[in-house]
Amino acid sequence: MNATIWLVDDDETMLRLLTISLARAGYQSKSFNRARLALEALEQEIPDLIISDVMMPELNGIDFTQKVREHHKAALVPIIFMTSAPSEHIVVEGFRAGADKFLPKPPEREHFLSMIQELLSRKDQLSHLDEHAHGDVAFSGQIAQLSVVEVLQLITLNKRTGIFEVSKGKIFFKNGQLLKAEFQKNKNFEAL
Repeated sequence: MNATIWLVDDDETMLRLLTISLARAGYQSKSFNRARLALEALEQEIPDLIISDVMMPELNGIDFTQKVREHHKAALVPIIFMTSAPSEHIVVEGFRAGADKFLPKPPEREHFLSMIQELLSRKDQLSHLDEHAHGDVAFSGQIAQLSVVEVLQLITLNKRTGIFEVSKGKIFFKNGQLLKAEFQKNKNFEAL
């Protein structure tokens, strides 16, 4: 596997448990008990995936993720948020910031490892496409191979304006910022 996964959490016990779980699954990991330390480390190394707590002192997971997404080399690194109380507001803010997935804290091991494998596989596919892109081609393949979250991240990162239409719904953007969403009879947060 040889993937390096960064763990960002102020809970030392959680860091130890996740490190053990990842090691048993064949992953390398690096732990950070402060988000600022992980941001500093990005200048020297780019991980394959980041797992971050949402509620942390100094710099919370949402602000941390926004800063990772602004980093030119780490902008597309998959990020999993872990939280013990995922309110609707936190989930929406997390996805807006650039999180790929959410997990309850503590995570169920099999689901946790399955999610990591899924995101690493997507990252490998995107890297493969990037290596074989020619000229001005930004994307190739079928949009069905991307999750809605990945498409929304691309719109946000590239500061696009427009309407993203999905089956029975629309998401409106201006300069990469989500304006509103509609899905069936639901509006905005309910639609998302």
